[in-house]
Amino acid sequence: MTAEAASTGPGPTRAWGGVPRSRIYTVQLWLAFLANYVLWGANFLAISVTVRHGLPPVTSAGVRYLFVGVVVLAVPAVRGRPIGLDRASLPSTMLCGLLVLSVFGLVTVAEKHVSSGLTAVLLASAPLVVVALRIGVGRERRSVAMVAGALAGFAGVAIVVVSSGGHTGGSVLGLALDLAAAVGLGTGMFLMPKLPMPADAMVSAGWQLVWGGLVLIMIGAGLGEWAHFQPSSVTVNAWLALVYLTTMGTFATFIAFVWLLGQVPVSQVAAGNYVQPMVAVLLGWALAGERLGALSLIGAALIVISVAFVITRDKGPALEIGAPGLAPAAEPGDGRREHPPGLAPSGADTIMHGGRRIE
Repeated sequence: MTAEAASTGPGPTRAWGGVPRSRIYTVQLWLAFLANYVLWGANFLAISVTVRHGLPPVTSAGVRYLFVGVVVLAVPAVRGRPIGLDRASLPSTMLCGLLVLSVFGLVTVAEKHVSSGLTAVLLASAPLVVVALRIGVGRERRSVAMVAGALAGFAGVAIVVVSSGGHTGGSVLGLALDLAAAVGLGTGMFLMPKLPMPADAMVSAGWQLVWGGLVLIMIGAGLGEWAHFQPSSVTVNAWLALVYLTTMGTFATFIAFVWLLGQVPVSQVAAGNYVQPMVAVLLGWALAGERLGALSLIGAALIVISVAFVITRDKGPALEIGAPGLAPAAEPGDGRREHPPGLAPSGADTIMHGGRRIE
């Protein structure tokens, strides 16, 4: 029953100047999908602007993670919900913050040498790492089609690396850092179901942001970024990009991601894993003049198609993502919840949410 059809029932059906609630909800959905697909994909280009125009790459990432983490934790705290960690969840959130967020210090350094679109494509392979670990380490059985799909994705990664090394927007060092970040992200996603994490997604993600931010700030100090930082050398565009990454690129996209999990089928949220790299490539081409060669484009297509196949086909046990009341909606006509591997966004601010394994 729509809001309009229920106008004779109790309670208001219109809000904000008589606009039907159903229309407001539709606008909210579109804005949340815009954040999850487009704004998150734009993070890669924004990171490229910050690191190539004066901001210290590792330290700037750490500062914004720490800031957003404190804000995210303040939301449940203001509402009276506990934000503390017990002895089990403390090391788990620290480990996941290290694996999932601190590895993006590698991404920020890599984008000084590798184009933003190429970085996004390589990082999108993280769900394939999850599948490989579940098969090789977890001894989980998967269909021949699933294995073939994952292998096709890794073939795409090989094509991209071989065709891009040293030219077409890539370098050996940058490509190596991107691959290391993808492996670290995939490892964190694989370990998450095995670790005790806070049940509240806001608390879990907030602490991971805090730990990841603190680690990156310390690494930046160890690399001498603080000592060599000269604010006068930072361009206006770099400052604006940092503001975007802190607000829209991290905080707003995270809120949209968690909200969407409670509103739509989880596969629609997971689609961000293969939409975001396409957005990053298009924005890099349109706004920064980035180019990918023909072979790189073929490899990128293999990666995106493989990730899409893996996410939509895998029904194995994975994380229950979301705080109480934010559990993913069931697929229409299906009594089960579908939890694809690597649901966490593949963008440069991926946040893992903990929970229990489900069957």
